[in-house]
Amino acid sequence: MVIDSHAHVIFPPERQIQLMAEAEVDCTILFTSTIHPEAATSLESFEAELNKLYDILNGVTNPLNERIRAIKELTTVIEGNPEKYIGFGSIPFGLSYNEQS
Repeated sequence: MVIDSHAHVIFPPERQIQLMAEAEVDCTILFTSTIHPEAATSLESFEAELNKLYDILNGVTNPLNERIRAIKELTTVIEGNPEKYIGFGSIPFGLSYNEQS
């Protein structure tokens, strides 16, 4: 079995599965991603995606909310292909025990 030890969520998820097959990777340890530049179809959409990251880093967008969104996104992708992924997610600082559940 070939395991990719570190990859981030790629959209569409089918593309990630295709890339894994091409590389003959059986399973990937999948990390969250707060932005998706791979989904850009033009320079403008690429810049818009990178601006999302700048907004997070500059505190314009709530980083905690983005982390929670990214974890939910990761969960959805893994649930779609549980035999292909092992999830790796961090718990954002600032969450109470009940919010982490």
